[in-house]
Amino acid sequence: MSFKSLILCLSVVGLGSSAQAEYYKYTDLMFKSYRELRAEMQKKFAKADLNIDAFTTAEGSDRVERDKMNALREALKFVLSRPDLDSLSVKLLPDVRNPLMQLKMYEETLFTVTRESILTYKNKDLPVVYRATAFFMLENILSEARPNIKSNAYMNRIVKSIADADLEVDKEVRTYRSRNGMFKTRDLSAVAQAILKSK
Repeated sequence: MSFKSLILCLSVVGLGSSAQAEYYKYTDLMFKSYRELRAEMQKKFAKADLNIDAFTTAEGSDRVERDKMNALREALKFVLSRPDLDSLSVKLLPDVRNPLMQLKMYEETLFTVTRESILTYKNKDLPVVYRATAFFMLENILSEARPNIKSNAYMNRIVKSIADADLEVDKEVRTYRSRNGMFKTRDLSAVAQAILKSK
């Protein structure tokens, strides 16, 4: 990773940045149509629109890049924060993946989202709906990373971070997911470990 990429990664996780992370509720997103989800995505993309005047100084340029990365990161979190039984998230993911890949920041951003999701899931002070949503994010991240773990070191690192996170099934999260969608809850660290062994 380049030094510039490292600085941007630190910025999007809130180090040296004033951006505040958003939490999403899968229960709000799971029944939305493709049109509704895409409309909300576009609102997030609007925050990434850049004013050419902002580039007049190096400081302004850095700030704009941070703001753009934060907007794209939140859009990625939004897409990953729902059960994808209807494959709508798969359809929406390229809308945020492509601009991040153009910035050469997709894998790095996915890794920071993975770290944030692990911390959210483990934080028992948060309402259970946010922790349950973080669980969906991690499930979707594993699905995204799994096909590329042999060829992409970052994707391998993402899966390994989940494998090493000791994500035992939380009773409160399991009950919430069962009552709000009848979703089964597995030990994602064990799932990730099995993926790594099968590569």
